Amino acid sequence: MLAQQWRAPRNMVSDNVWSDWYGVRIQSVGAVQADEFHVIGDPSSDRFAVLYRRGDHLAGAFTVGLPALLIKARRAINQRLPWHDAVAAAKDLLTHQPT
Repeated sequence: MLAQQWRAPRNMVSDNVWSDWYGVRIQSVGAVQADEFHVIGDPSSDRFAVLYRRGDHLAGAFTVGLPALLIKARRAINQRLPWHDAVAAAKDLLTHQPT
């Protein structure tokens, strides 16, 4: 009954996919149909992210080995953070996160 009464806000991100492969967390949130994408980090490593832009805002994220970045991306999507701010924050997190 509670599930029938509760409705997610229209702008809340609900698309979330994750998997663990050989000890590395792979996650995705939001939409990947986008106007532009930006790769952060080295895709040949086990720590990188792809951010997806729709309009002027972050629309989605795909992360490998960066669960903290995915949490921040989900929040940024819900808050409609401007694209350039989201990319800068993700780069900052990647460079300051311990390996």
